[in-house]
Amino acid sequence: MMCLALMRPHINLALQTPQLINMVINLIQGRSARVFHDESCAKGRVFESQGIDHIVPCIGQSYLSRIAVELLFELLHDHSGWNISASKKLSEQSDAVLFLVMLLNTESAEKAEEILLQLCNDDDSNIIHAAAANWYKPLINRLVEG
Repeated sequence: MMCLALMRPHINLALQTPQLINMVINLIQGRSARVFHDESCAKGRVFESQGIDHIVPCIGQSYLSRIAVELLFELLHDHSGWNISASKKLSEQSDAVLFLVMLLNTESAEKAEEILLQLCNDDDSNIIHAAAANWYKPLINRLVEG
């Protein structure tokens, strides 16, 4: 419940804009279908209000993890692919990699792995965090690449 309490101010922010209202409704109903694809302004508001800081702990909550991963996946994408600055912001969260690795054996595995691979793409510390959580794919990829 603490995670929901942390997200309440950001849900209240979401209720101030129609795009975010639709996103929250779609995520709650399990229909995320890229609801954010053209709403870069709405995504910016989430980042400006430190929304990522409150979404990451929700990944570790079993009853919220699927929705939190869906939300992160949408936030980390923009019209051209991965949003690099958003990925860097997520990388600043010390528990993000651990929580995402924990989801690799759940229904959220595909999106969790995509996010993890993006976070580990150019960040050795995230590769180390992933290996410490017993997920070695990025480490092996890095060793093979040289």
